[in-house]
This record gives sequence, C-alpha cells and structure tokens, in this order.
Amino acid sequence: MLGGMTLAAGSDDCPLWQGFDFSAAATIYSQLTGVLAGFAFVAITLMLNRQHRREALGVGDPVEELAQDRRNIAALGCAFLGLLATTVMYATISAERACALTDGRVASEEVLAGVAFAFSPYTLLFAAVQLVSAASLGTHLRFIVAVIVPPIVVMFVLAGLDDLALSMAAPPDNPVPHEPLQPVWSANGLSLWDLAHTLSLWLPLGTFVVCAVIWWLGRAVRRAEGSPARPMALALTSLPYVSLALVLYVVWQSCWRKALACHSSAGRITIPA
Repeated sequence: MLGGMTLAAGSDDCPLWQGFDFSAAATIYSQLTGVLAGFAFVAITLMLNRQHRREALGVGDPVEELAQDRRNIAALGCAFLGLLATTVMYATISAERACALTDGRVASEEVLAGVAFAFSPYTLLFAAVQLVSAASLGTHLRFIVAVIVPPIVVMFVLAGLDDLALSMAAPPDNPVPHEPLQPVWSANGLSLWDLAHTLSLWLPLGTFVVCAVIWWLGRAVRRAEGSPARPMALALTSLPYVSLALVLYVVWQSCWRKALACHSSAGRITIPA
C-alpha cells in the first residue's frame, strides 16, 4: 500500500529468476562507500589542521610543499564528494523492489553506480599517493595506483554489463536442475552479452599496457628533483576534478533514468474501489 494506492506488479509477478538481489548488494556497497567517505573527510581535517598549525607557528611553507598540499586537499575533496554521491546512489538502489529488480532499471543503475564506485575510491587512492612526500617511499604504491588499479577499475565496471544483458532476457523455459541457466535471449541482450565478454578480455589488457607504457615513459620525470613540470602538475591537479565530473555525470544519468522509469510505470498503479 502506498497512500491508498496498490502497486499492481509485486515481487510474485516479477520473480528474481537470476538468483541475485541487486538491492541487497547495494546496501553493502552503500555502507562501504560511506566508510570510505568518512576516511576522506578525516584526512581533509587532518591536513587542514596541519596547515593551520604551520601558519600559527609562523613557519612558512616552501612553494613546492604548499603546492603539494593544495593538490592533496583537492584530490581528497573530490574523493569525498564522489564517495558521498556514490553512497546515495547505492542507498537509492537498495530501496528498489518488485519489478524494478527485473525489468532492467536496477541493472542499468548498477552499471552507473559501478562507475561512480570505481572512480571515487581510485581518486582516494590517488590522494593517498600524493600524501607520500618521499619519492622512494611511495614507489610501489604509485606503481600500483598508476598501472595495476586502472585495469581493475575497468573490469569492475564491465562486470555490471553482464547483469544488464541478463535483465534484457526472459527466464529459461525449462530450467535443468544443477545446470547453468539458459535464458531466452533478446537481440539486444545477446549483443550486449557478447560485447561485454569481448571487452572484458581486451579492454583491461589494453588499459594495463597503456598505463605501463606511460609509467615507463615518465620515469625520468619522477626521478627529477624539485617541483614537477607544468604539464605534470596540471595533470595531477585536473585528474581528481575529471573523476568527480564523471561521477556527477553518472549521478545525473541515474536520476534521469529513474524519473523516466517512474513516469513510464505510472500505469501500473491502480486505486482500489
């Protein structure tokens, strides 16, 4: 019941034949991103407090150290806002019920939330790398964040395409016990399934190769003493903002799709006599 109205389509009308509840998983993701957002907020507070103490003691920061602190604060701020937006997205998905779990709406929201979830913690890792002032101390951490994590981010985003493709298919006609489900594919669902499996092999590998080449070419810049060159400094400053812009874009897409779905499903709501 909802304000005297009854939803015509209930959970019995739209069974979860895939055996996976997106809303339950979104609850855990929401809690995880909320904790990470708390870590980002604490890090921002500690850095601002450190800068305040330096100014109160009258100790002037070198230009390089001050610029690094500014980049750290910007990266942590973008990570915090992105994680906060991701928490809200997963919290909204966790409230989905009935046919929304099977008609593709939640699956598409899962893909969008996966993009936000992947890039927001990555921005937080990027900020953690910037906090390591000693170049020799953070060598392995920088390699992990710059070369290893991006392919993992791509694989995480692509994993949601399988669920979206399955949401476009119909339940199997005669499922065989203890055997893999063979859904009744639609043309769009099957093409998306094939595309997702093709990309899941080549796209992460290509991302790893590109990141490894960039890492190799930038070794001379990393070994140079002093402040980074202007193009490098610009890249370090703009990367968190690009990540935040991507997160805000997927949030807008999620809200837009949800609004369209609510308007299109209004005919399912009936008022009892």
